Amino acid sequence: MSSIITFARNRIAYTLAKSLAKNEVTVITSDSVYPAMTFFSKYSSSFFTYPSYTRNPMGFVRCLFDHVKALKPDVLMPAHEETIILSYFKDQFAKYTQLPIASYEQMNIARDKTAMTAIAQSLDVPTPQTYYVRGLNELHRISDEVAFPAVIKIPRGRGTWGLTYVYTKNELLSAYTATLQRFGYGSGAPFIQEYIPGTGYGVSALFNQGDVRALFVHKRIMEYPITGGASVERISTRHAKMEDYACRLLTHLKWHGVAMVEFKLDQRTGTPVFLEINPRFWGSINQAVCAGVDFPCLLYEMAVSGDVSSTFNYRVGVRTRWFFGQIQTILDAVKKGRGVQALNRFRPFARNIYYDDFSITDIMPFLVEPLPYLIHFLQEGALDIYESIDDAMASLTKGENDELL
Repeated sequence: MSSIITFARNRIAYTLAKSLAKNEVTVITSDSVYPAMTFFSKYSSSFFTYPSYTRNPMGFVRCLFDHVKALKPDVLMPAHEETIILSYFKDQFAKYTQLPIASYEQMNIARDKTAMTAIAQSLDVPTPQTYYVRGLNELHRISDEVAFPAVIKIPRGRGTWGLTYVYTKNELLSAYTATLQRFGYGSGAPFIQEYIPGTGYGVSALFNQGDVRALFVHKRIMEYPITGGASVERISTRHAKMEDYACRLLTHLKWHGVAMVEFKLDQRTGTPVFLEINPRFWGSINQAVCAGVDFPCLLYEMAVSGDVSSTFNYRVGVRTRWFFGQIQTILDAVKKGRGVQALNRFRPFARNIYYDDFSITDIMPFLVEPLPYLIHFLQEGALDIYESIDDAMASLTKGENDELL
């Protein structure tokens, strides 16, 4: 039993590797950067590097394809945005390994916030009030109608990429123009949504050709940045209505593989409000594994066996943290004048908390984790190693697709 895991630089791949290796799967890790934290884990039997999937997408695909042909893993398990690119080549990889992800068409719908907002509304799943801007005159009209604070978003983009909170009409007009100048219309025009006050939740799921096989719910406790983003601390919980809404959406898509559906629990009404779908493994995957829903192993078994037994029961009240992310949250809070509040919550070795990226018995990944970002900062002046997956996808053609054969 073996698996190649991509994007070894982050905690998602580390959780996948740890989960699979503990269940006697030989794990081979890969990434375009070196050093990558999971390369140095005791759970990684070997590793290789590939070209950047954003700067050289065809080079990435061909390199990974060659390694799959040579190493013959039972399952190829992408851990991040490269999932989108690999879905485009799913049929080609299927000749040599199992690639348990949704189709490229399904991926594009699921990660499009405007498309999913419309689908949610058609399925009676609550969404924020949404405004679509079709010109400068309409932007001015919307700015007179929208309640503040409001949120500007781009249709496709991970985390807080392209997201801006605005509190006045003038802020909305200037921020929308700035967003449009920065991102253009590559993934569609930026849109505006009502801000939903409340706590963020995630419903994680595994589906087999449209049928649910596993569900898990977590509640966010702390995020980076502190205004909203990736969860750095969270707790396992249950929420029947959110689970129902998530299943409606993923069933409608005839989903295959893993996904996380994000909600806000509106503190004004107690209603779960749909925000977006993450159509791949998510940053807090360790939360589900620690609580008893081992998505990596369930996905692996489903891929090699064709199906897997359903898993809907898990421990409630399990808390997990992303150590490195919590450090970033504290720094962000200090910059925004909320450092004391963040520091009061920072108890690095509190009891009964599991860490995404820290293990005393496998310490090297934790020590290596920040290095690619520090190297990138020294080279590029920014910590976040992120480039548009849509730009990468735009460069792919059917002709290049055929060259893999």
